[in-house]
Amino acid sequence: MTEYQLSWENQTLTWGEKLSFDAECEWASADTAAKCTLSKEGADWEWEVSSGISRARAIVRDIGILLAAVRVRLGAADHLEALLNNVEASLALSGREATLPLSVVKMAEDDTRSEITVQAQQIGNTITNWLREDALHDVAIRQFGQKALGHLELRSRCEQHLWTPAVAQLLMGPSGSPIVMQLYNEFLHQIILLRDALLPFSNWQEVPFDLKDIERVKGLRFLEQHRRQFLVELLTGGISHRVIVQFAQCTLRTSILEVGYGFQYRLGTVLPAGIGLPIAATDFPRSLLRWHPVWTVKIGNEPEPEAIAFEYELDDYYSARSNLLDTTLTSVGSDNRLLDTNKAQLIIVGLEQGLADHEMGVQATRKCQLRLKLNTDSGAFEVDLGQAARGHRYLYRSPGTVAGEQLSPITDGSPEAAIQSVEAQHLLALPNLVTAATGIYTIQTKQNSLLQWMLLGKLYPENIIAADQTGWGDIQTTVNTLGKQFGAKFVIEG
Repeated sequence: MTEYQLSWENQTLTWGEKLSFDAECEWASADTAAKCTLSKEGADWEWEVSSGISRARAIVRDIGILLAAVRVRLGAADHLEALLNNVEASLALSGREATLPLSVVKMAEDDTRSEITVQAQQIGNTITNWLREDALHDVAIRQFGQKALGHLELRSRCEQHLWTPAVAQLLMGPSGSPIVMQLYNEFLHQIILLRDALLPFSNWQEVPFDLKDIERVKGLRFLEQHRRQFLVELLTGGISHRVIVQFAQCTLRTSILEVGYGFQYRLGTVLPAGIGLPIAATDFPRSLLRWHPVWTVKIGNEPEPEAIAFEYELDDYYSARSNLLDTTLTSVGSDNRLLDTNKAQLIIVGLEQGLADHEMGVQATRKCQLRLKLNTDSGAFEVDLGQAARGHRYLYRSPGTVAGEQLSPITDGSPEAAIQSVEAQHLLALPNLVTAATGIYTIQTKQNSLLQWMLLGKLYPENIIAADQTGWGDIQTTVNTLGKQFGAKFVIEG
């Protein structure tokens, strides 16, 4: 068994059994389109996405077959750029044709919606570029031929996706027909479904989708109900991490009923995207998820692992027991052995079988907790990974830095004397979550992101502030502008 390693700079997080899809899945191949099924029904042909495991690039190529069929039927009236401009307008975040109008939703102090907005823009742009690339190279026409594409027909239920005036004129003009209109309508709807299905994942181009046995619906239409529920939360309310995880579980067609902060399914593990990465970096997501090619939990000799939900150790951290920091034990010194530790592990605890309702035909879902473990010469430290991820979502980041200025404890009689330094090892050795009644506490981590995540799992997630390695000019003023204006504040230094 090969352990999976998540590495960045000189840091490594290891766990589970690394997955390889080479034997089962061809999604790394450039010829993935060959798996797409164009089946002949009488004199006509029918379309479906490839049955098997595919990534976004291959799915776009499958859906692009519908666009090719539209162009073949339009003949001399074919206008590729007009058809693609409609895709761009539908995937845009504002405008008459936009299907996800995030730009009109209030984004102030909403990190989750802001992240999803950037994500949607990137996915939409990439999908459009892929479609243009395949169309310019006539990938579908070379694969299936104009005759088969010219006889491709399907019934597409109207989804109220608006066409641009140019496309409406094209499809409803002399070269158009009801068949052409339905082909383009289905093409557009499938592209929109794919864009939205990819939204939860920061590494969305890598995520494998199992598209076996979906004959009851056309293409990605099995996502429709889940997509509607997700968009209601995204566009009208405060979208929670739980909603994002639940939508990800549905898009990947897992059998998981429980919703935690992440999960395992037969094609890998999905966890919060920022895990293990530097917490002060503003370009790392705090709300999105990341797919990992690893089986985190494998029981017995089964060829495939069970679907498992990863739950928090503390479901309600607000009412959980916490320790008040003994400020007399704080110090300016640091433990270099802990600061220099660059390897950590994820370990499994509390594996249990979920409750099944056999009368309703509902299967059980296993669930467990994951703990982040850091080994040092002076001992091992563990924290709940779910709590660390929660702390990362609630984290405050410094708005700016001044090079050369380091956070330092103040020990004279000035008003700033409440600022003290505390060792990370002292905090990690305490039981339960740790907080303090008042004061500002700086914790040096020497840019050790593993140690930073350990601290996020240990500190009560109320007033935690991340500062990068360059420090701040006026610590008192800066800290006072971040977080809640009551209680203690903990500043995790880079």
